[in-house]
Amino acid sequence: MANRISVKIGGMTYSLIADESEDYVEKLAARLDQHYPRENSVPNMTAAILAGIALADELTKLEDKTKETFAQVREYEAETVRLRREVDALKRENRYLQSLHEGEAMQNG
Repeated sequence: MANRISVKIGGMTYSLIADESEDYVEKLAARLDQHYPRENSVPNMTAAILAGIALADELTKLEDKTKETFAQVREYEAETVRLRREVDALKRENRYLQSLHEGEAMQNG
C-alpha cells in the first residue's frame, strides 16, 4: 500500500508517495540530504545533481567492493574443494599405510 510521506532534503520539504515504509523513505531522504551541498548559492538542480553524483560514487565503490568480495569467496571455495580432495587422498594413503603396518605386525607377531 502506498504511503504519503513528507521529507526534508536540502532545506526543502517534499511530499512523496512510496510503497516502502515511512522510516525507510526518511532514511533515504536523510542520506541524500547528507550529500546535499549546503551553499545557498548552488541552484537546486545543481545541488541535486551533485548529491546524486556523490551517492552514485558511493554505490559504485560498494558494487566494486562487493564484486571483489565475491571473487575472493569464489577463490576460497575453490581452495576449499582442492583442500578437501587433498585431505581425502591423505586419508586414503593413511588407511593404506595402516593396513601395511597391521600386515607387518601380524607377520612379526
